[in-house]
Amino acid sequence: MVYASNVPYFISQKGTGSVELSLSVLDVPETVLNSVLGRKENEDGITLVGEHTESPYVGVLLEANALSGEPVFFALLKGKFRLDEQSMETNEDEVSEPAPDELEAEFVADASGNIYATAKGEDKRSLMEELFNKVADDSNAPGGDTGEETP
Repeated sequence: MVYASNVPYFISQKGTGSVELSLSVLDVPETVLNSVLGRKENEDGITLVGEHTESPYVGVLLEANALSGEPVFFALLKGKFRLDEQSMETNEDEVSEPAPDELEAEFVADASGNIYATAKGEDKRSLMEELFNKVADDSNAPGGDTGEETP
């Protein structure tokens, strides 16, 4: 905000600010978690996590239905996931409900400067999927080739 004569004169708002995603997930296959979190599995099938573990850039394409029944699409185009906390419980007398994993992600602009995309309607499904897949391959943009494959 820019002030002149002690009153707001101009408000500059550009971009999206911080774009983050929190997902509560239950029973996600370990191979999927390993893929989005950058974990490596050794030849004995043991997942190793350490100082060289780095999450790859990934995208997320979400679909829901509007009240009209039309599909609504929301794509987060380029981000990295993290799993800040994992907990396990020892045997207890009572059977407890399974606790979901809480995945967090932060998203940044893709090579075209876009962070997310939205669309509504069945006619937009293939267009959103096409856009999503195109962004997954940033290699066609100058400086966009990270050498990483997007899961």
